[in-house]
Amino acid sequence: MYLYSRKDHQWSLFAQLKIHKQVSYLFFTPTERSLVIGDKSGDVFRLPVDEERPISETDLTCLCGHLSILSHLAISDDEVFLASCDRDEKIRISRFPQAYIIQSFCLGHTSFVSQLGFIPNSRYLVSAGGDGDLKVWNCITGQCLSTHHIVADKLPSPTVSEFDFNSEAVVSRLYFARNDVIVCSFLSHPVLLAFHLYVENDENVYWGSRSFTSTPDNLPLIDMVLTFSNNVEENDNSIAHSLIVGLCSTPAGGVGLFSWRLTMQYNACDKSYSLKWEDFQRINCISEDILLRVPVPSPRTELLKLFFKCKDNDSMIQAYEENKKLHQENVTQRHLRSQKIRKLSKASQNNVDKEISV
Repeated sequence: MYLYSRKDHQWSLFAQLKIHKQVSYLFFTPTERSLVIGDKSGDVFRLPVDEERPISETDLTCLCGHLSILSHLAISDDEVFLASCDRDEKIRISRFPQAYIIQSFCLGHTSFVSQLGFIPNSRYLVSAGGDGDLKVWNCITGQCLSTHHIVADKLPSPTVSEFDFNSEAVVSRLYFARNDVIVCSFLSHPVLLAFHLYVENDENVYWGSRSFTSTPDNLPLIDMVLTFSNNVEENDNSIAHSLIVGLCSTPAGGVGLFSWRLTMQYNACDKSYSLKWEDFQRINCISEDILLRVPVPSPRTELLKLFFKCKDNDSMIQAYEENKKLHQENVTQRHLRSQKIRKLSKASQNNVDKEISV
């Protein structure tokens, strides 16, 4: 793993260390004083970041662990809570950095959890999973406040699909363009979706307006990132803009870099947003040689596809559960037969010993 710092518009390498297991997710804390790393085996580590001193593997501190493959991590803006999720439908809320203190578990997804995100400046968590559901949680209590199912049939279908997602809309990335506007991309569909989410009085969740835009030629979106948001006040309304940059497959079989601009106009009277996507623009500042090195599919995509393949094995687990009683009866019968054979063998041996003694 390599760590870089930016000074005077120049990036320079200031740390390099070996991670012994495959990293599934990592991020800097809001203060940028620590790097949180989750590996594929389910362990979560914290690495203090200080450019003034050398950083080594001994600085890694294990915070917590899952018994399944870790899929995503998130931290609250005040760095009080750390959320982690895995392939087995579980979301764990831990204190940070004392992650051995478990605040709550958020249970309710029926498939793996793919994305987590704390609503800015709040105690609410948004999660997305392989079941096509978006859920809002109170991370203090672990209570699910609301569930919104994304209907995959209403989204554009991909031109090329290399995997069967069982008709579910699988979120691969999730960002907050504003405190109450979420932008997400999909592993299963060539779509960027923006929607308004509002939580009131710690109970009521309102799913407001939404808007989506497609990728060029409806080809798969490899990955995307939210780069910036700005805000302009106009009387009782405000207009904000966000820029999303993403890597997409191209008809020629390569990779292209594109940008999408999202306009968010807030109406203070009814507390609603008008969301509008502008047409995508191709970014040509990156050379083709660099784009050719982009792994397709991305490591993130491969990880989520692995989770979906594991979901196909549920039929074996279900068959085992249905036949568990029969298995237990068979084990009991074998145990009784073994006991009977041992008793007969012991009785026969006693008879032989008596005959010899006589």
